Amino acid sequence: MKPRTELDVSSEDHQKAFTETSFLLEILTKTIGNVVGRSAPSLGVNAGRQMAKRMPIYLKDPELPEVLAAIANQMKAGFEIEYVCDETGAELSINRCTIREVCQNRGLALGEQTCTMFHYYLAGIAAELHGCATRPGDAAVGEECKFRLTSGRRLR
Repeated sequence: MKPRTELDVSSEDHQKAFTETSFLLEILTKTIGNVVGRSAPSLGVNAGRQMAKRMPIYLKDPELPEVLAAIANQMKAGFEIEYVCDETGAELSINRCTIREVCQNRGLALGEQTCTMFHYYLAGIAAELHGCATRPGDAAVGEECKFRLTSGRRLR
């Protein structure tokens, strides 16, 4: 039997993989919610911090605009992230969103557990790269998701 390569993968293979990954993400998110309950956001932040340590992003004296630009660039294959920074944080808009596609694929309500975990995950990545606590606020969800990231320090 000849081993398959990514060149041998069909659109149907990609769709099957997306469906399976969507299912696994739904189960993981629900399990986290059931096991840790209201501590799930902390888990999302911690996962984001751990991911940031493994991302090929190296910033010297990073300010939030540079951090968000690096995150948006790193995640551009699955997400279209725009942001506007002010003295205390940033307003984020996520236009194209793989998590939204997962929720739609699984019939999950937008803005619930999976979205919340992702927002805290993003905040964890930003916190680790920025070097201070960063927290997401309430989100307005839909074809475009908007939420605020508040930084633990005033921005220059």
